[in-house]
Amino acid sequence: MKIITWKVNSVHARLSRVTALLARHQPDLACLQEIKTSSGEFPAGDFAAVGYAAAVHGQAGRNGVAVLTRIPLADATSGFSGDPVPGQARVLSVTASGVRVVNVYVVNGREVGAPEYELKLRWLDAFTAWLHDTCQPARPLIVLGASTSPPTTATSTTLAPGAGGTCAVSRNGSVSGACWNEG
Repeated sequence: MKIITWKVNSVHARLSRVTALLARHQPDLACLQEIKTSSGEFPAGDFAAVGYAAAVHGQAGRNGVAVLTRIPLADATSGFSGDPVPGQARVLSVTASGVRVVNVYVVNGREVGAPEYELKLRWLDAFTAWLHDTCQPARPLIVLGASTSPPTTATSTTLAPGAGGTCAVSRNGSVSGACWNEG
């Protein structure tokens, strides 16, 4: 399965670039972050015209995540239990070809020491706990997305290995984490 991820900073502003990317690379899935539009205003018709269906967890004017797909999706779920900012559209999970894909737009921490940074750490702790509770090592899982704060050594977390697999999540960087089957 070919997957592309992109923090687009407004799907409407980048629509022609996103459709060009889809035409050029023809991914099975394209995971978009910071779409900055509500689910109802998402340009699903434009993507359908180039062969892609969309699962969307939108938020007008900010945040928002979407998965564009050429293959059937199942179990689309917005958000996660325990999210300290559930009103922000930051997580969309789907199943594609038996693989659980979690598209994440991590809370912006602004700068180390700022109140927003503390919120980001609380959010990442809650997200990590949710992943730990829901990650099944025998079931393939990909966690991808975007984060906007500078990395520090104080912002890294790893989950313990499970039976037959390992889950890990980074509290910074553009890839938020991963869970994979080691068998």
